[in-house]
This record gives sequence, structure tokens and C-alpha cells, in this order.
Amino acid sequence: MNKNIKSLLWSLSLILVYFYATKGIVSLFWNCSDKNQFDGRVMFLIYLHIFISLILIIIPYHILVPQQVDPLYKGIIIYHVLFATTGIASNILLKER
Repeated sequence: MNKNIKSLLWSLSLILVYFYATKGIVSLFWNCSDKNQFDGRVMFLIYLHIFISLILIIIPYHILVPQQVDPLYKGIIIYHVLFATTGIASNILLKER
């Protein structure tokens, strides 16, 4: 398989996992009866998640030395794994949406 197509498929699958996990997080913490309100909260959290992640990755890289950045990046990875795991688990267990 072409490397570009394989990379595109991995990226799309990661986006879908985060979208599914974010739906689970929203249904876990907010009780939304309105579908538009639910979708708005999901999109807000996705945009906020991307924005904060980019800030936490780019800014410390230019300010701190590599020995101080590595633990921060490991913490970011752990946060993303916990976010995805919690969101997917809550989406499977609640099955409200």
C-alpha cells in the first residue's frame, strides 16, 4: 500500500477515535437533551483539545531544554491515552447517544 494512503488512513482513524471519545466524555459529564447542543459541545471540546495540545507541544519546545521537555511530552501522551480510554469506555457503557 502506498505510504501516503496508509498515513492518511491512520490519521483518519485517529480523528474518528478522538471524535468518538469526545462524544463519550460529553455524554458522561453533561446531560444534553438537545442534539444541536450536544454536537456543539462535542465540537467545542475537540477544537479546545487540539488548540491546547498544540500550545503544550510547540511553546515548551522553544522555551525549555530537551531534558525538561521530554517528561512534559510523556505527560501529554498519557493524558491523550486516558482521555481516549475514558471517552470510549463511557460511550460503550452509557450508550445514550
